Order: sequence, then C-alpha cells, then structure tokens
Amino acid sequence: MRFELLTPNQFSEYSSNVDTLLVMTDTGIPLDAASPRTAAKLISQQLCGQVLERFRGRMTLLDAGFSLWQGQPFSDWAHTMSFMAGYQVKYGIVIAERLHLQEKTLMDLPDGQGKWLIFDWFQWLKQRVPEERLSDAFFYLSHATYVYWQSPEREIVGLSEADSQAMADEGERLLEMMANEIFESVTALWDESANSL
Repeated sequence: MRFELLTPNQFSEYSSNVDTLLVMTDTGIPLDAASPRTAAKLISQQLCGQVLERFRGRMTLLDAGFSLWQGQPFSDWAHTMSFMAGYQVKYGIVIAERLHLQEKTLMDLPDGQGKWLIFDWFQWLKQRVPEERLSDAFFYLSHATYVYWQSPEREIVGLSEADSQAMADEGERLLEMMANEIFESVTALWDESANSL
C-alpha cells in the first residue's frame, strides 16, 4: 500500500503499523559536468523508491529536499522530521548525498526520539569506486533512474541504445548494492531494538 496516496483519515487506520520514517535530502548541487544537473536527486529518489518498496507497510517517505541539518543539532532536525511525519517515529532512515563524511552513521537520539540511520550514498560510492571513475559511475546511475531513462534529454546525448542500456545495467548494479546495504542496516536496526526489549 502506498501510504503517501492515502488521505490522513485513511492513513490513520494503518499508522499503528508504521514506525519508520525514510527521509530523502539532497544538496541540489550538480555532481559533475558530465551528469544531468539533477542527477543527485534522481539517484536519491531511485534509491528511496527501492527501500520504500522493500519495507512498504512499516515505513513512509518524506522528501525533505534541501532541509539540511547543518547549523543545528541533528536531534532537533530529526524531531522536526518526525513531527512532519504525523505518527510516532521510532526509527529514521536518512538517504543523503554529500552531507556527511561517513557512508553510514547510527544515532540514538535523546529523550526517546528513536534511532536514526544516516546513509550517504555519495560517500558509499567514493569508498568503492576509484576517483577517476566517479564521473562514469554518476552517469551510469543516472541512466538507471526511471526519470532520466524515459527523458528525451537522454537521447540528445547521442549514445546508441546498446551503450545506454549497458550504462543503465551498471547503474542498476550499483543501486542494488547500495539498496542491499541499506536493507541490511535497517533490518539490523530493527532486530537490535526487538532483541533489547
């Protein structure tokens, strides 16, 4: 069930089963000169879509856009995100790019605000792809996003369909690796909390 398409009254029937908020943030800054200007956002959206599809029924998505926590304590920002969700958030998963120095950070918030996992896909990619190939990886990931793949702008680049498909396949492989990392982290977070009860 896609909770984001329900009215608030309809969602209230299911909200007792939902305890995890998936938050997407982005910097709005282009990744490099060879990728679409909005590639970072498209990649984050695609990654969030995969995570949401996997955990649908227990998780909702909040696109926080440029809502960055720099300059304020993360716990204050997380509290604001939880308030915007409209239900009791026990776990928060933040998908970010270029906002954190580590690929994964787990934060146990004070005052029972829950546990939050920050996953910075840009940092994850930097740890696994040689610097001289990052530009290629961004372009492959762009090809793997539904929005870019369907766009007429992709065709303007002038690549053959075979080359575009090969890039999309590699981008999908990278997205799947990132998504699996998040799946494992979220499951471990839930299991750890369940075992501590």
